[in-house]
Amino acid sequence: MCSCHEGAPLASHRKVAHDEAACIAKANKALAEVNARLKTSLSVNIKTGGMRQSLTLPVEKVNKKGARPPVIVPTYCPLCGEKT
Repeated sequence: MCSCHEGAPLASHRKVAHDEAACIAKANKALAEVNARLKTSLSVNIKTGGMRQSLTLPVEKVNKKGARPPVIVPTYCPLCGEKT
C-alpha cells in the first residue's frame, strides 16, 4: 500500500509533480509589499509542448569580453526544498 494515498495499491501510485509556479507566486505576493519580485525563466519542452516556470540563480559576467554567463536553474525548489 502507498503511505501517501490511503488504501491505494503501490502500483497505482503517481507522484504529483511539485508546483514550483505556486511557490513563486506565493513569494512574489509577499515581495510585492516591498516593490520586488523573483527573477524567473520559462522553458518549453519541445517534445511535449509543456512549459515550466522556474527560478533562476543570478550569475554575473566577470570579463566584459568573455562569453555570456550560463543560466543556472536548481533541481529543487529553493523556496520550499521540494525536488522539481
